[in-house]
Amino acid sequence: MTDPLSTSEIDLQTARTRLKNSLSSVKARVSPKALKDDALNAAKNRLIGVAVASRRSPVIAVGALAVAGLIAFRKPISAAIKRLSKEKKNV
Repeated sequence: MTDPLSTSEIDLQTARTRLKNSLSSVKARVSPKALKDDALNAAKNRLIGVAVASRRSPVIAVGALAVAGLIAFRKPISAAIKRLSKEKKNV
């Protein structure tokens, strides 16, 4: 029969080893370099997906780009429309 204290010590040592391994794994995953690499890989994969989808349906891709452009340049477009409407009222 085994001593319950030695079995507990073995279990404790095993648990400590697993915890150290888990912490090392977490540290490696949350390092700035790993996070940057993950973000770059995700962006690259998304761009590849967009390229494949745009080949299948270019009209949707052009529409999405148009909407993105309107959103990105909404302030200059709004200013130009206001300026044109003021000019039209003054004429």
